[in-house]
Amino acid sequence: MKTIKSTLLALSAFGLITSSAFAGDTAIITQAGFNGSVITNQTETIGNQNNLTITQDTGSVGETANVTQNGSGNLNATVNQSGGHDQANVNEFGSNESALITQFVGGAYNNASINQNAASSFENATIEQGGVSNEGLIYQNGTGDNAYIGQAGYQVGAGNSASIIQDSDSSLESAKIYQYGISNTGYIYQDGVGDTAIIWSNDSSNIANISQTGDSNTSNISQTGVSNTAAIGQSGSTNIAYIGQNGDSNTASIVQNGQSNYANIDQSGTLKLAQLTQTGIGNSTMITQH
Repeated sequence: MKTIKSTLLALSAFGLITSSAFAGDTAIITQAGFNGSVITNQTETIGNQNNLTITQDTGSVGETANVTQNGSGNLNATVNQSGGHDQANVNEFGSNESALITQFVGGAYNNASINQNAASSFENATIEQGGVSNEGLIYQNGTGDNAYIGQAGYQVGAGNSASIIQDSDSSLESAKIYQYGISNTGYIYQDGVGDTAIIWSNDSSNIANISQTGDSNTSNISQTGVSNTAAIGQSGSTNIAYIGQNGDSNTASIVQNGQSNYANIDQSGTLKLAQLTQTGIGNSTMITQH
């Protein structure tokens, strides 16, 4: 087993490095901006090719990319940065995984990290960032999970924070966070099988939190306005929870424990508060406030 490390510091206009002589491993690094920095670490696994592509585009300034591929092979990592002083970190230690980080033109001081641990396999992670000082984190330690964080196009603004954690017992999970505005916080934790979680936030200071343990749970949080707060916690199987809020200062919380539960909160207006708690099987409820 060989370890290949390459460190680049491009202080001039252009640098291009192509490296494919690593018994199957491939690294393509292109820098066309100013003062960019790239650190790569590829550990060769015979018969299993790792692929790495990093591009820091023309017009980018002070971009930093750190990528480590040290798993059992078939790892793919792509980092594209076009802003100013953004930082991207990718760590792949599993097998058959894909990681993509894109930080767009006009963004600055954004931080994106993707961690795919040794026990993970067939994981897919994507982070897109725009705006200023946004934080994006994806942690995967399961099998066949998909995680997406949109922080440009879907999420634009400053000081937004989005985190997706798919833990060791997760399998075939899907998690997406879209945020737009200022100081939004989105958090999804999954540790079951076949769960789906989506968070939409718009405007400023919205907070959304989804935690799922069990099988085939579905959660959906959609918020528009200012200072909305939503939290969903599910444990068991085939649970479904939905929170929709439109307006200012709304608060909604759903807690489900058991099987085949259903909960729905729909709020519109200002200063609304709704809370649902279900324990058992076969429960169904709905709250609508306008």
